[in-house]
Amino acid sequence: MVTLVLLLFGFLVGTIGTIVGVGGGIFIIPFLLITYHLSPQAAIGTSLLVILFNSTSGTVSYSIQKRINYKLGIVFGLATIPGVLLGAAASKVFTMDIFRIVFAAVLIIVAVYLILKKEPAGTEQDNPTSQHSLIYLPIVFITGFIAGFLGIGGGIVHLPVLIVLMRLPVHQATATSHFILVITSIVAVLAHGLLENVKYDIGLWLGLGSIFGAQLGAYLSRHIKAKMIIFIISSLLILTALRLLLA
Repeated sequence: MVTLVLLLFGFLVGTIGTIVGVGGGIFIIPFLLITYHLSPQAAIGTSLLVILFNSTSGTVSYSIQKRINYKLGIVFGLATIPGVLLGAAASKVFTMDIFRIVFAAVLIIVAVYLILKKEPAGTEQDNPTSQHSLIYLPIVFITGFIAGFLGIGGGIVHLPVLIVLMRLPVHQATATSHFILVITSIVAVLAHGLLENVKYDIGLWLGLGSIFGAQLGAYLSRHIKAKMIIFIISSLLILTALRLLLA
């Protein structure tokens, strides 16, 4: 029964996370804290393992659909690595109460930002170069730190960067975001694994479910309008934050 619950939740996270271009850590972390009462550090490491499965599966589908900006993704992905390592080391300072508050605050801030921002003017012909993206590397470093520190992969942060600053169309941004998450999560899982923060018995079942969910999410994303994707992201972030604060 426990295995079935993990598989189903992983499937749901994989589907939603792939549609909106995030790894799903924003949902996995609260689930692990509330349902399994893991420590913040164990929840972070386990979440990143699931994100690795989810992002890899989603990236395969998005690659077939030819929606990934690889040049931009590689630059951003490599730039996250130092931040990921630093964030993983810094995650040891969290207590449960502090982690809930910090995590919920991050979710709400990003949700409000997405709701209030103007519609990006990017088109499918826009093709930002890796050279132009260099000016945003400090932001990407911070994204990596958040990924290692909070266990959310970083998609929740670099997705707005891709949409608003790099002016990628939403559907291209979500695909590129997933590609970046593969690079980020590999490093983060290795770092947290060395710190013994990963609960493999939970993470592998969630990850297995997310693999299949990511395939469904990649398919559905082609039929969902950009505005609807933004609405889904914002609504889920706020609901998750409230649930975490009230747990």
